[in-house]
Formats: sequence, structure tokens, C-alpha cells
Amino acid sequence: MLNQLQDNGWSLIEEQTSKIKEKVETTGTTLKTWGLKSYMGIKTGYNDAFIINEQEKNKLVKKDTKNSYIICPLLKGKDIVQYSLKFNKRYLILAKNGIDIKHEYPSIFEHLAQFKGDLEKRWDKGKHWSNLRDCDYYGEFEKAKIIYPDIDERLSFTYDENNYFSDNTAYILGTDNKYILAILNSTLINFYYGFISSQLGSSAVRHFTIYIEQIPIKQIPDSEQKPFIELVDKILSLTKSDDYLENPEKQSRVKEYEKQIDQLVYKLYGLTPGEIAIVEGKK
Repeated sequence: MLNQLQDNGWSLIEEQTSKIKEKVETTGTTLKTWGLKSYMGIKTGYNDAFIINEQEKNKLVKKDTKNSYIICPLLKGKDIVQYSLKFNKRYLILAKNGIDIKHEYPSIFEHLAQFKGDLEKRWDKGKHWSNLRDCDYYGEFEKAKIIYPDIDERLSFTYDENNYFSDNTAYILGTDNKYILAILNSTLINFYYGFISSQLGSSAVRHFTIYIEQIPIKQIPDSEQKPFIELVDKILSLTKSDDYLENPEKQSRVKEYEKQIDQLVYKLYGLTPGEIAIVEGKK
């Protein structure tokens, strides 16, 4: 009898879970249909040459101030967490394909020449060994955007308005829409993502473009997006402060704002109290 009750209980949960998935899909429109594109960070083919620390960057700029034009702040996936990022003073030498590094940026060419043997052997390179391979979306990094890691414990997105580039352990979404950011970071969408993506066991989530672009987000008028955006702005004002990671009070306030966003999202997708309990792991 007990086994029968347990089986019936699990069957009911599975049925409700299926309804949640269906609600998300019928209410929302996939990011791909929105016309939004996801872009992988830059593949250098040899990071030791093209990714430098602040000391190396300062040395190159001191040699020639013009070098600063092609030295860009860089994030790795591990620098990005939900609603937050930490710039660890890494920089990318943006030696775009077609630039004559040797003559236009001789001191940078001198730096790269230390690695010439390895740079000549790499697959990901431009016409000259001192160039990066072709990329037609460099401009997307120089805009306000949503940025996210390739792997994290859960879906994790944040907002970047400082024109950070990223390496291939992170991605960017070509939009500065904070309403979309709120939905992507919500508990409901994190729950839904488990149905459409491949996971690394129970401990990590892969942010593959093929899955991210299939996330359904409800299209609503700008006026109805404002409550979401206001909460996101409150969160970002806290997470961008230097002491956020060491400040329990600020972290607690962020969690409260995230809960408020979750409630807005549940209402947006029409979830019942029972369905909310399932999403939040209370059933």
C-alpha cells in the first residue's frame, strides 16, 4: 500500500512538473525567436601570448601609449557569477586579423615574438602568426550586454556596461535588456533549464548556446518590464560595490530582491502555489 501511495505521489509530481514545463514554453518566446544571439568569448589559440596581467599591460603602455588602443579588459568564466562579476586585472591583446602588428605596434610585436614558435603552430590564428583569427562580432563586446560563464552551479548571468571582452570560458548575449536578465536569473528558468539542457551531474550547469537560445521569455510591453528592471538595478547597485562579497548585509538584501523577482516571474508564467512549491524544491 505504501509503495502504491509513493508511486501515485511521484506520478502526480511528474504530471505537475510537465505542466510547469508546458506553461513556460507556451507563455514565453525563445531567445532565438526574439532575434538575440549568443557569442562565445575570444579564442586566442595561445593565451600565454595574448592574455596579460596588469603589470605587463602597464609596461607595454609605458613603451608606447598607442598600445592601449588594442589592450582590452578581459573576463574569464570564473570571474562571472549571478548578477556580479570580478575583474581580476587580466587583459587581452586584441591583435585583430589584418592589423600589421610589427609596424603599427612594434613593442606589442616584440612581446608576441617571444611566443612565435607556438603562435605559428596554433590552429586559431589569422593570416600572420601575430594576429588573432577572424571574428565578425568584436563590436558586441564593446556594448552594454549580458555576460555569463560556460559552467556554473546554476544559470548565472550578469550585466556588463564596461566593455569587457571575455575568453572562450564565457559567453555574451547581444542585448542590454535588464528584464531579460531578470528572467534568465530566476528560479523558474533555472528549474526549466534542467529539462532542455545537458548537465554535469547535479553539481554544474553548462551554458551551451544551443540551449540558452531555446529559453522561453515572455514578451511584454516596456511599461510592464519596469518592476523587473527596477529590482535588477537595485541588485546591481549592491553587487558592483567593492565589498559585496564580504558584506553579508548586502548579500541578504540581494537575495530578498531576487525573491521578489521570482514572485513576479511566477505570476508572469501563471504558476499555481503547488507548482511554485515544486520549482522551489518544497515538494
